[in-house]
Amino acid sequence: MKTGGLVLQTPSYMMRRRIILHLLKKFPPGRFLEIGCGRGELLPYLAELGFEGIGLEISPEAFPLAREIARKYGPRLIIVPNENFLPDERFKYIFAFEVLEHIQNDTEALLRWTRWLDPGGFLVISVPAHMKSWSSADDAVGHYRRYEPDALCRLLERCGYRIEYFWNYGFPISGLMRLVRHFVYGSISPESLTLSKENRTLHSSIESTMKTPFAHETERYLIAFAETVGLILHLMQLPFKGTELGDNYLVTCRLRQSSNG
Repeated sequence: MKTGGLVLQTPSYMMRRRIILHLLKKFPPGRFLEIGCGRGELLPYLAELGFEGIGLEISPEAFPLAREIARKYGPRLIIVPNENFLPDERFKYIFAFEVLEHIQNDTEALLRWTRWLDPGGFLVISVPAHMKSWSSADDAVGHYRRYEPDALCRLLERCGYRIEYFWNYGFPISGLMRLVRHFVYGSISPESLTLSKENRTLHSSIESTMKTPFAHETERYLIAFAETVGLILHLMQLPFKGTELGDNYLVTCRLRQSSNG
């Protein structure tokens, strides 16, 4: 798939995209809002599955890149820079992948998102797992927390959701990526970080992928390679489904009918 040259991706990103798409193939297409869509690289895949909707991205670096990708799909995909540009409508799906951990008051954020969701609509999120896995990488990208399973379930239920799918994913590649993060960020102390947590969050919107200077033909092979790697990583983790060995959660929950009426 042509994605505007944004083809150098971390293994964690490729794996996450693969399992998200694997999950979403089970849902009928509908209008969506993706909160924190980053460079917008998931959007073409959603469009191919028949979804249409809006990507919200507040990072001034990532926003124009997402808009460039969405422009190819006309009115089916629209990118907005903040909540003030959202139309007065509700969505069948709200997606927020690696977003909630960047927000200081996650309860307030979830309740706000709820107002944009149809009664009976679906919230699909991914978040980092286990505070014992906290590292300087979490500080560097502006995380406020990693989530424990019981606390995450209680949070979602308090905000009016019924959990339908809960997967701790990533093992065994998560162990290797933990070592990579330690190598890359291990020498960074929170005190040495000059950017605010909010600015670190904005910059993290473009850290998982990088635009390449390669010619179109080379890009095509790199994209095919990335797709293959994502599939391999996805298959590797399947035997460990149901364990708590991974470093991330993917959760699908449904808004109770009475919570948004």
